[in-house]
Amino acid sequence: MRAGHDARRGRSGAAEHTKRVIPGAALRWAPAVHAPDRPRPSRCGIDCGIVLESRHPLLVSRWRTALYVLATGLLAGCSSAPPVRIETPYGPVRAASRPQALMVAALTTGLTPRVRSLLPDCREAPTEIWLDDFLADEELAARPDVVGLTELGPNRIRIRADRLGRDADFVLAHELVHALLGDDWAPLPAMLKEGMCDSVASRLAADSAERVRAVRLLDASFSDPGMALEIWFSDPGSATRARLPIPLTAAERLDPLVALGLAGDGLHTHASRQDEPALYGYGLLLSDRIVERIGFDGLHELCLRADAAGHEVVPVDWLLAAAELDGSPATWRAALLAGLQAPALGAQMDLLAAEITDFVLVSFRHRYPGYSGADFLDHSLPTLGWQGSEARVAVAMVDGLRSAILEGWERTGPRPMGPGDSLWLRDAGGAHLTSLLPPEGTESFHTVSRLRVDAGPDDFQSGASGLPLFPSEKAEVEAWIQIGCDGNGVWIRSQHPTGLDTFRVTLDGVVLSDLARNQNADVAQAADGWWSVSCRLPGGLTLDGMLLYGRDANLLIVQRAAVDGAPELQFPLDVTRQFSERMVADTDPSQVGPRIFTAGR
Repeated sequence: MRAGHDARRGRSGAAEHTKRVIPGAALRWAPAVHAPDRPRPSRCGIDCGIVLESRHPLLVSRWRTALYVLATGLLAGCSSAPPVRIETPYGPVRAASRPQALMVAALTTGLTPRVRSLLPDCREAPTEIWLDDFLADEELAARPDVVGLTELGPNRIRIRADRLGRDADFVLAHELVHALLGDDWAPLPAMLKEGMCDSVASRLAADSAERVRAVRLLDASFSDPGMALEIWFSDPGSATRARLPIPLTAAERLDPLVALGLAGDGLHTHASRQDEPALYGYGLLLSDRIVERIGFDGLHELCLRADAAGHEVVPVDWLLAAAELDGSPATWRAALLAGLQAPALGAQMDLLAAEITDFVLVSFRHRYPGYSGADFLDHSLPTLGWQGSEARVAVAMVDGLRSAILEGWERTGPRPMGPGDSLWLRDAGGAHLTSLLPPEGTESFHTVSRLRVDAGPDDFQSGASGLPLFPSEKAEVEAWIQIGCDGNGVWIRSQHPTGLDTFRVTLDGVVLSDLARNQNADVAQAADGWWSVSCRLPGGLTLDGMLLYGRDANLLIVQRAAVDGAPELQFPLDVTRQFSERMVADTDPSQVGPRIFTAGR
């Protein structure tokens, strides 16, 4: 990041800016205000694995955290020079200790000539580099996300000593570009200057390049309301792949086309600091596309042409043509997706491990109630990607995400459902409604139902119980299970129009009924053609206060319809309590038929 009054060309970089709105997003810009007698510092912070700030909520889950890796807009305060000084051919290096100074000096000696070899018109003046204790600066101490800055007045780079880590070479290369750019580069827009700094640093610090690129493009993606993640998976017992979108809430951001018209040495959005991460991402995207097509020399030529034509900033249409883009959000979105290939995609998913884990647990834990986390990954084979892109990464191959899911799976369970509760799911098979229905009237049984519903919003009505009602012809029964209690104890009866080829009941880990083994499973067909499988549990067990997907579930019912491709369904219930006296009325399970919601009921 670079800052400073452009005295060489008599330009302050300040201008009046108009508001340009991308359809679907409210964007804003506030011109920066700087003290005239102090240099404008810039900041380049590279993430070192620390999550800093919450910014991006998911529509369907909880987005608690976000990566904030770049910052700008602070004024550099006065700070005393670190005590140890090492001379290099390109300027002095200062640090608190000799080993630190020698390390930075070696990086400087290796990186400076390589930056100059890539870029035309680099300054020859020496650059002073401080490995600095930002904690001594009150303003910088309040910004732990700031890792590096360049002050053009004294031609000094300051790098935060307590955050210097694996990305040290990337941070230094980025700041060296700011410090070394000659007068010819003045017409390059501020956003594109930051992008070019990243483009150069990516070529010189390959170990950090993919990680930084992942963060930059991720921040740009969050500013586009048309971007969404998606997860592909297989349901239990099914080989069919289903897709579930993970929509994002796009935050209000400055249109990158507006930012592309702003002069200056770095991004300075004091009044809307939240704009910066997305603009850095778009800057890198644009710079990479231009350099891939015309090189740094071609970008330099655009600056010379603009200056010769009297333009303060390289015209936006010249830059878009060089990048083979236009002004439509769809074109920029396609460019973002093209840049999000497997290496960067895997890094992004790893960065978002906590948030994706929350989404997975909320969306999938109840689908796999009898599975461990490892079983879930092995059977569902989930993959992640961006909608509109063919690039996918397997969840099991992203180490941080896999570990977070395995840990979360063991400490959480599906949301428990009490009598009267229902849960909607959507997968490749359509919309499914799972309900736990309480007894009605003199009934002594609860009903667990799962229906596949082919109905639109206009088909639904609200029932007296609060459950949704819809015409019976819109519903297909996938499971209809009664669990009751009479004078002889607990009975379970599952009914299905085509019959079952799997029916198994387990209590406290002991199999009490298994259709495949002809164990305690009575099969019958009613006059209407429906098939039923019934069993009785051992005496002494009584029921009251049933929970479906309860954390302490001790009764597991597993079944699969006798239909090709039908999934295996699992229903874990907590049935450890006693029924009230009203619910122990003698009931013949053979007389209990399926109960379907109807709009007229």
